[in-house]
Amino acid sequence: MAKKKAQTVSIVIPAYNEEARIGTTMKEVLSWIDQQDLDVDIIVIDDGSKDQTVEKARQIADKRVSVVSYHPNQGKGFAIKTGVKHATKDLVLFLDADHSIPISHLNEFISQLKDAQVVIGSKALKSTEKIKKQKPHREILGRCFNLLVRIITGLRFKDTQCGFKLFTKEAAKRIFANVRVRRFSFDVEALYLAKKFGFKVKEMPITLTERETSRVSIVFDSLSMLKDVLLIRLRDIAGLYERR
Repeated sequence: MAKKKAQTVSIVIPAYNEEARIGTTMKEVLSWIDQQDLDVDIIVIDDGSKDQTVEKARQIADKRVSVVSYHPNQGKGFAIKTGVKHATKDLVLFLDADHSIPISHLNEFISQLKDAQVVIGSKALKSTEKIKKQKPHREILGRCFNLLVRIITGLRFKDTQCGFKLFTKEAAKRIFANVRVRRFSFDVEALYLAKKFGFKVKEMPITLTERETSRVSIVFDSLSMLKDVLLIRLRDIAGLYERR
């Protein structure tokens, strides 16, 4: 009997000023991959870092790793969009550079693609395990943002912002070719487009270790994210997205 072909995955890791963590994250990811029956490449997108992120990433001497760098900083959404353009495997995963959600969830997420084209991690599901709880004001802010997302876009996900999302290549290429949000609300736009284009999305619990170094500004970024969510809805009403 012929051996089953290994699943192929492009892992996109957006990074901005991550010199302290990117090396450790990549070593952890590669160590786990080495124990799996997976054909994986890792694409680190340096989003205009001002530190040694690029140098630290390129110190990982592994043919599965590539680094794409540009200046100036454009935002996480632009970084993911760039990573998807470079992705060549059958599946595309994006993973945060702090590795707060372990790569070990990948096999479980892949198994959910039998009846979905997008599988997203969720911090809000009851079965999610939080190793270190989020600060109360950030948790409240997250819930308020999710409520506004539901009202404005009609999306019914419990958490749109989790940094662990898996796409089939077809879904990733089509969705991110249309994503216009360059910063933190790009997740909302990606999921809005997934629904618009008829891709099925499944939400899954994860194990989360909250990090202390969040770069989201409570006031400025919250207002910016709300503005971007409103623009997503207005773009669709104006017919600016590709039709299904």
